[in-house]
Amino acid sequence: WGESAFGTIREAVESGAARVLVHPGRYPQTFYLVSGVEVIGAGAETTIIEPPSGAPSTLVTADGVVGVSLARLTLAGTTGWNGFLAEGGTTGVRLTRNIFRHLNTAISLTGGSGVEILNNTIVENINGISITDVVDDGTSVIVRNTILAYNSGTGLLHGTNPTALNNTYNDFWANGIDMSPAIVSLGSQFYDPLFRNLPAEDLRLAANSPLIDMGAPNDPTLPGGGKRVDIGYAEFNTAGFYVSQDYSANGLNDGLTWGVDAFDTIQGALDAAA
Repeated sequence: WGESAFGTIREAVESGAARVLVHPGRYPQTFYLVSGVEVIGAGAETTIIEPPSGAPSTLVTADGVVGVSLARLTLAGTTGWNGFLAEGGTTGVRLTRNIFRHLNTAISLTGGSGVEILNNTIVENINGISITDVVDDGTSVIVRNTILAYNSGTGLLHGTNPTALNNTYNDFWANGIDMSPAIVSLGSQFYDPLFRNLPAEDLRLAANSPLIDMGAPNDPTLPGGGKRVDIGYAEFNTAGFYVSQDYSANGLNDGLTWGVDAFDTIQGALDAAA
């Protein structure tokens, strides 16, 4: 306790650990990321960051840090709350397999920040992604395999500098405005994602969803996941844990996370499932 086990995500992040694993639960708290840290939930359906009591703010902030990631979590808000903010020249940020819902702005990127937004589901916010004041190099902000749906304002707001944005294989549906300025780039989809049960916040894809196997063709596909990666935070018809003798701490692992859902022994996966 207090060394490798903590009662809040903030304490764990500030401990200096390179990886913070968040058990299932609801976490009414905010925190800042520090350089080099990975914050990984037990799964977006069951690991939920939500507003604490007090004045509206931002749930997770990355300010001037390098090489951080946020994965397998839900950031759920209420009136006035924002989800994730990168500012102050933050670079090397990776947001993957997350849900962002019921926020004023789900993801805000500013101050020259470089972020990869990969396989997320961003729904029922006012604004989905807001990008301002980023470096104009065509790769500063990468948004791929992500659903932006039912956002009452703008799904993807990227100012007047579209060359700073790499926007591919994303789905836009029932937003107030899908994109501003409007651009249609490689693999853009404009289909109802057909969630299993949107009112019940079950944002997995139904069996007849048009987004199954429609992600970027060169991205890794999970075993049993089909011919191509799906669009959105969750792959259809896949398992929670995988075992292969080819998986390792430094391997690609079919896009899985070593020690979280990718293992090289059956016992390791059983221990994680337990």
